This record gives sequence, structure tokens and C-alpha cells, in this order.
Amino acid sequence: MTGARHPTRMALRLCLLTLLLSMAPQAWSAVNCSITNSPVLTFGDVDPFTQTIQDATVQLNWQCDRGLFDSTANTMCIYASRGNGPIAPRQLSNPAGNPSLSFNLFRDSARSIILGQPGESENRGLSVSVSLPLFTFSTSGTVTLYGRLLTPLPANTRAGMHENLLINSRVGVRTGNTGQSCDNISNFSTSSTYTLQTRVNILDQCRVETTDMDFGTQGLLLNAVDSTSAVRVRCSNQTAFTVQLNDGLHAAGGNRRMRSANNDLLIYELFRDAARSQRWGSSAGQRAAGTGVGPGNVIKLPVYGRVPAAPGAAPGSYSDTITVMVEF
Repeated sequence: MTGARHPTRMALRLCLLTLLLSMAPQAWSAVNCSITNSPVLTFGDVDPFTQTIQDATVQLNWQCDRGLFDSTANTMCIYASRGNGPIAPRQLSNPAGNPSLSFNLFRDSARSIILGQPGESENRGLSVSVSLPLFTFSTSGTVTLYGRLLTPLPANTRAGMHENLLINSRVGVRTGNTGQSCDNISNFSTSSTYTLQTRVNILDQCRVETTDMDFGTQGLLLNAVDSTSAVRVRCSNQTAFTVQLNDGLHAAGGNRRMRSANNDLLIYELFRDAARSQRWGSSAGQRAAGTGVGPGNVIKLPVYGRVPAAPGAAPGSYSDTITVMVEF
């Protein structure tokens, strides 16, 4: 009977030894935290003429792991690099060139505390309490970061995508307690890094304004009468556009006409050049063209008008309304 018990005890001891050896590598690992998604902070499509603040948010997914003998109460510190350019404010750039658009990233919904990282002029992080109680070796969650695109946008803002990759944004762990501060840390040990994409798409947009054309008060129209006005166009920087004028309310036979209160009609014409040889209309070859220089910069396009001699015109006050259309 005695000889039969000893092999059983040896087998138990060997199994226990195997179990301890299999746990040893995890037992000596450190507490590690990382961002597990590929976060993108996007302000979406923005009209360059906007004067209102543009806000956006981005969600980070995180995961923390610990070994058997590591701290159960920890603070994860999430930071964000400046990317390309300064950090206060950060910049969104267009591949075609300047100007850059100013924005920033914040850790609070009030957007009062800029999220930076050690080594930057803004050394403040987002503190996340991470509890890993006994026999819990992994946990995960989400946090929200807050972005703000600063307005008004530059007067020469370009249309197109503007981006900044906040590469080497850092994540670290302060062990021993939850709720620790992540601000102004100099001896920071990085647990992992991630990249936060930030971007905004500036739309191709144009605005148009006009001034009235006044031919004044005339006697007998023995000679042609000339006048000028202007179409004022503002478009996103480098946005190509064309301007067309319709034929008005009373046109007939290819002629623009003004009408009086007595329904008398008077022929007139509008041109793109001072010599009044290039008709300004809506068909191909009759439109004015240009390229925008930014929503804050006006491109003035003169309109040249002429009333031909009409000695038989009836007295009266004549008028017409022209519709101006900008295509871009």
C-alpha cells in the first residue's frame, strides 16, 4: 500500500511545478496600455465663408494589461503630439500650399485644456483610472477627445483637404493608484504610441455681389450712351469659376431690352470689355472666367453697358433685371 502512494505524490508535485513555470513570464511583465483603434478627428466639409466655430470629437479605444504581480490600481496617461507645426495652435495643411488652418485638441468638452505631451510646450495629458483587481489581467474602454477649428478662416483659404498626422502620440502608465495627474511630467516612461489623424475638407465655394448700372437721364438718344457697373466675386483660393449673365426680363430676337411703365421698350447691351465688342451672356464663349484668391478677397469684374442711339425712343423711365450666375 505504501509503495503505491509515492508515485501519486510525485505526479502532483510535477504538475504544480509545471503550472508555476507556465505562469512565470506573465508574472514579471509590466502594466501596459495602448490605443487599439486608428482614430480620426474630422471636422467634415466646411464652407470657407463660415464665421462660426467648428467643433468635432474623436473616440479612442484603449486596452491595458498587467502581469500577476503588477499593480492593480493604475492611471493611464494619454497624450497627443503636435504633428507638423506648432502645438498652440496646431495646424492643418493643404498639400498645394499655404495658408494652414488653425485648430486644437482638448481633453475636456469645454475645450479649455489643450492636450499635449511631455517634451512639448503643452505638457498636459488625459488621466484615465485603470483598475485591474486580483485575477483580472486585462481591461479596456473608450475616451473622447475634443477638437476645435478656429474661425474665421484665413482670407486666402484654399479649397481641398487639409490634414495633420499627430504621429508618436504617447500613452503611459502611472502605477500604484488611480486618479493621478498626467500634467507636467518630466520622467515619463512611454508604454506605447499611436497616430491621430486630423483633417478638414474646405469646400469649393463662391459668393457674388453686383452694383446697379445707371445710364442716367438723357434727352433725345441721338448718340449711344455708355455706363459701367461691376460683378464682385469671392471664391475659395484656387477655385476656378465662370460668371454668366442672362438676357434679362424683356429680351427678344437676341437683344436685351429695358421696359418703361408704359410698356415701351429700349434696346441695350452688356459687354466684358471696355471696347464693348465682347458680349457678356450665358452661352459658351460669352462668359467671364477667373480663379478665386480666397473667401476674404474680392475679384472685381467690370460690366460695360451701352444703349445704342434711339432718337425715336418714347420718354419714360426704363429698367431691366439681369440674373448673375457663378459656376465653380
